[in-house]
Amino acid sequence: MDFVEEKKLPLNKLISVCTDGAPCMLGKHKGFITLLRQHEKRCILNFHCILHQEALCAQMCGDQLTEVMGLVIRVVNFIVARALNDRQFKALLDEFGSNYPGLLLHNNVRWLSRGKVLSRFAACLNEIRAFLKMKNAEHPELSDTEWLLMFYYLVDITEHLNQLNVKMQGIGNTVLSLQQAVFSFEKKLEIFIRDIETGRLLHFEKLREFRDACKTGDPALWGFS
Repeated sequence: MDFVEEKKLPLNKLISVCTDGAPCMLGKHKGFITLLRQHEKRCILNFHCILHQEALCAQMCGDQLTEVMGLVIRVVNFIVARALNDRQFKALLDEFGSNYPGLLLHNNVRWLSRGKVLSRFAACLNEIRAFLKMKNAEHPELSDTEWLLMFYYLVDITEHLNQLNVKMQGIGNTVLSLQQAVFSFEKKLEIFIRDIETGRLLHFEKLREFRDACKTGDPALWGFS
């Protein structure tokens, strides 16, 4: 409680605590909430952060999509986490006339980073293939139609989840507004399902563009060898 005393926080005004549900916060004997209640000698309400719940649900995307994301992260780490590769890849982007300065590293702590990583990966896919080929580190999945269908679906659905995440952040949101955002997204999911089933893909821009490119019979459009 040193921090509380140092900042002179009025704990008598504390009604509830929102946590990420971790054991260190909710432990029956040594968890933060338990110790706080013992210190205050009164009941303090505890809630699981709605943003954290949304992030946990979003991560339950099935084995296939998890494997897709795993490969993306491995490729990004191979390029960005090594200084020489990072410099060479940026030089390649410049040579290709790309609008992007490089790739983005994925941060497991920040859910929004996943969407940004996927979007940048999709935008630089041709350059990534060329760079991996130059490094003799090719991944055949990056030119496989089935894998790419799942990849572009993941790009689009993650963008929708990011929009929900951003909507629920910031000052001024109430419990009711957060609840309404979640309920609205649940309705959107029903629309997304019908969109996929009918094949219209009105809400899946990248997936639709890839499908249409495949129909043209011009694989070079997507950097296929």
